[in-house]
Amino acid sequence: MAESFAALEGKIGVGEDAIKYYTVQMSAAKLIKNIDLFSEYSVYEGSATLSQMFNRDVNESRAKKQIARYLSYEPGRFLPPFVVSIYGGSPKFEPIHYDMNNSETKKHIENGDFDSVGVLTLTTDPKYFVLDGQHRLAALRYLLSYRAGMDRDDDFPKAIDLEKDQLTVLFVTHKEMKSQELTKEEFRKRSRKIFAVLNRHAKRTTLVENITIDEDDLAAIISRELVERNDIVDGMFYWSGDEETSPRVNTKSTSLREGDGHLTTLSTLYEMNKQFITHIFGWSEVDFQFLHDLTESEVEDMKNQIYLIWDELFKTLDFWKTSDPGLMKNHTPPEKRDDDSMDHLLFWPVGQIGLAKYIATELDEELGNDEINSKAIKKVLKNLENIDWDMFSPPWKGYILREVATKPDPSNRVKNQEWQWKMGNSGKYQERVTEMIRFLLGKAYTEKDLEEALKSKWDSTLELNRPTDDEINKMWKSILNQRKNLT
Repeated sequence: MAESFAALEGKIGVGEDAIKYYTVQMSAAKLIKNIDLFSEYSVYEGSATLSQMFNRDVNESRAKKQIARYLSYEPGRFLPPFVVSIYGGSPKFEPIHYDMNNSETKKHIENGDFDSVGVLTLTTDPKYFVLDGQHRLAALRYLLSYRAGMDRDDDFPKAIDLEKDQLTVLFVTHKEMKSQELTKEEFRKRSRKIFAVLNRHAKRTTLVENITIDEDDLAAIISRELVERNDIVDGMFYWSGDEETSPRVNTKSTSLREGDGHLTTLSTLYEMNKQFITHIFGWSEVDFQFLHDLTESEVEDMKNQIYLIWDELFKTLDFWKTSDPGLMKNHTPPEKRDDDSMDHLLFWPVGQIGLAKYIATELDEELGNDEINSKAIKKVLKNLENIDWDMFSPPWKGYILREVATKPDPSNRVKNQEWQWKMGNSGKYQERVTEMIRFLLGKAYTEKDLEEALKSKWDSTLELNRPTDDEINKMWKSILNQRKNLT
């Protein structure tokens, strides 16, 4: 049965390639009744592969665990417009006729303001496929139990009046609304081009932008508050925005350079807080996308527990408060320096995130089912300040701070090769930091055979310019002596 909707007519482009479209509002119930997924195109055309040429496959986890969950928990829910492609015919559009006796209406008509206003009737012959919004459509089907294809296996609360939500739908036609129709090949090409424009050229927000604007990610909220509030963690990350003072947190870049005056970056704070929350509260990745199932008091309590970790961290690692960050990031070997600078691992993101992973895992084990408390945190942080964090000292030299050739030379043919020191920043280097802290503080590799296994791993991954066996053994002996003193 045909259904009609108030609509606005629009046109983009020129000539035969111009695209005419119609913007309507319809309820969620009518949307799922009238619009198909593009993956269902094969059902109508007998092709098992054609649908793959148009759109992404529906990711069931994304539809169910992310979008459906959001719609269920968020009373202030919002969905962007759906873009729908029409195949096999055309809907019918009729302009609305107005009362010319009304002077105000007559003025608008003469100005052409109402030329595009009319009624769009979705006839039954064409097929309507969602080009942009298929995961949103799948989530609506799932929650409203309409051709879902996905069994309900959640404990989400009922999304009140979801079926009544008024959604914006943009219908795209591929020819002027006459009797002529596109061939399947023409329809496929036009639809693919539109899909590519909608997705390929869409610019994703950066990690820093996400942290700055996200109101559903607890780690992002905590990270922002650390920078914006001077009443938590003694204001150690606080910056008022005054250009005459220097911020301690780089809120624009995700990395730091030698001599950088920032203590850390906003993205590093985020990753550290995410480690604390993940391990201590047992959160999964999807939990960082939703706060709807937590009360305000529960959120505040969790935030205060994380702030307590930061309070104790700054008490333990006093050098974060007293040292100049710009002097703590110097890859120049100590014997070649002419100042009081050093290369301190905990003034670099890789060291800070690796440290957070250590704290999070150890604190999770220490707490059991208890809430975070100062006594447990102090126990986990014990002796961290006594580790030799100089990256030109074992175990970090060659393990985190790499000695690399300035010119690629896989055949070892370059004469007078020059070497430079570079940081390892990826996840594997963060894991190395975490693992080595655990070893140095006697939390892991306590058996002799396990100790030898770690030595073999450390030795095989060192990136140094032709170290001798004696030099490597001397470095390992230094590591063992440090471990002995710390434990």
